[in-house]
Order: sequence, then C-alpha cells, then structure tokens
Amino acid sequence: IAENRTGRLFAVVTIHGKQFKVTPEDLILVHADMPVDIGDSLRLEKVLLVGARDFTLLGRPLLDRGLVRVDATVVEKTLSQTKRNFIFIKRSRYDRHFFYR
Repeated sequence: IAENRTGRLFAVVTIHGKQFKVTPEDLILVHADMPVDIGDSLRLEKVLLVGARDFTLLGRPLLDRGLVRVDATVVEKTLSQTKRNFIFIKRSRYDRHFFYR
C-alpha cells in the first residue's frame, strides 16, 4: 500500500452514524452540525473496511487506528435547515412558534 501499486483504493467510513464509501478526491455531504471551519483537515477514525482490486481489509467492527489512515478536508459549510418548535397549552389559547437552526 505504501508504494501505491494497489490501484484505486476505497474505504467505508462512519460519520455521525451513517456509512459512506469513499475513494480519493470524493465529495461527501454530511447532514450534521460539526464544529469545524472551511479548510480544516479531519482524520476519519471509524473505518469499517479498506479495499482495492486485489485485497480487502475488513474490520470487525472497526479497523485498527494504526493500520489505516483516512483524511478529509472541509470544502464547504452551509446553514442547516430551519427547525421549528411549537408550544401549545390546551384550553388557554396559548400557542407559540419558535424557529432556530
């Protein structure tokens, strides 16, 4: 692997409870509020498997952190969808709507 003669590599990683199959130069859309800035580098440590045309490393359930390294970079960060909170008290004509992100 260190000599880059393995061909096109792929990995299956877990980010916020969802699994993604990633290859080099992939873009991933994550629906979660992460405390990172644009340009930050992340190390994805929950790697389930790594494979290529000739081999597969399968973790049960995860691969060892010292065995595999998957790095990612934050390219874009957008605002999340507006969430709505509704408070209602019956028989008092009280209802309020709150919108937040």
